[in-house]
Amino acid sequence: MTRLLDGGTLVQMPTGMPLVGTAAAAAGDAMPFVVAARPTALVATPALVDEFAAAADRAAAHGVPVPEALFGTAAAPLI
Repeated sequence: MTRLLDGGTLVQMPTGMPLVGTAAAAAGDAMPFVVAARPTALVATPALVDEFAAAADRAAAHGVPVPEALFGTAAAPLI
């Protein structure tokens, strides 16, 4: 992770990791990087939105706060 001048964070995925939308598992594989980024706003592909929905269902079923599980924050970001 790289700290940006205004306190933001840039999270880069490992070299060779498939981009979201290019492989079936790519959206799920990207989720740990979304949590690490702790976003306040983001643009998401339809595949990533579907993964957010599935992950939210799993988190809620286990009693885990959804924003924390998906985004690493107390509140959901602007998507």
